[in-house]
Amino acid sequence: MTVTALTTSVANSTSYMDFTIDDTYDEILFTFTGMRYSVDEKNLSFQVVTTNGSHNRPVQSTAYREWHYVFDYSAGIGYDTSRDNKIADANFVTLHDGGDTHNSYSATSGHLRIFNPHDDTKWKFFESQSLALGGHTQDFQRLSYNYKIVGYIKDTADITSIRFQSTNYEGDTTGAGNLTYGTITHYGIS
Repeated sequence: MTVTALTTSVANSTSYMDFTIDDTYDEILFTFTGMRYSVDEKNLSFQVVTTNGSHNRPVQSTAYREWHYVFDYSAGIGYDTSRDNKIADANFVTLHDGGDTHNSYSATSGHLRIFNPHDDTKWKFFESQSLALGGHTQDFQRLSYNYKIVGYIKDTADITSIRFQSTNYEGDTTGAGNLTYGTITHYGIS
């Protein structure tokens, strides 16, 4: 397996970050580091463009999360139904919970991996894991969480690009603000 760094993009109050996908690699990997947003409680999300159209490909996905508040205020693990995407939804796929913009420690890092992005006979499977530290206005409300999301893009056409954008919990971009800080790096795996 060979991993090749292709592109790095830095958020600077950017509404979205686009990456072009060529047909050179068997898998594509994106790492995101220190992501923060201009609006509280927003999320990093993605959607792809295939040779069949724009950023509205049908996606089926499911999520699992673990969380722990400081001072053992609350903790848990479980299936997160609020992060499910249904095939009928053409929304962006949420990769994690967002933090609060007024806390300097709120940020998220993780990865998104898409398998066989150019196989024109199969749907495109993906997996993501992200780790975040978030918080609210009180110290006891700070929490860390770990999200694991898996799913598939129901399209057999080649993926030509991917867009990362701030969204609400349902993957809707309305009123979601900008990507204020953070770095996304695109890798090809062959």
